[in-house]
Amino acid sequence: MLALIATLSAALMVTAAGAPGRAPVDPVADFLRAADGNDFAAMEAVMDRGGPGFVAKVSNCYLRRVYQTPDGITAAWMCREGPARSRVVMGRLGLTAENTVSVVVVREEVNDRPAPDRAGSAFAD
Repeated sequence: MLALIATLSAALMVTAAGAPGRAPVDPVADFLRAADGNDFAAMEAVMDRGGPGFVAKVSNCYLRRVYQTPDGITAAWMCREGPARSRVVMGRLGLTAENTVSVVVVREEVNDRPAPDRAGSAFAD
């Protein structure tokens, strides 16, 4: 899975426009690292205007998995909805023209079973 984030990072690497000599900026990789650490403020800092709404939606969740699909990067969050219920939120990540991250929720499902405990990083094998 670490290879996946390295591949994603390399594929999404962009350089700040008009700023020669500046370090590359990769908002999607920054977003994923922040999401993996449940750093919601850092997630929101690299997101587009829809960021606060999305962050509020996953504020009681943890990043469970990240997938590279033909449509791009999809991330899945696992949320506790009480002792016997859970919710899964899947979002497709994108990069805007303003070099910010957008997340479009492509699926949200409530299950009548508890969320599994977090078991380390979403990027662990």
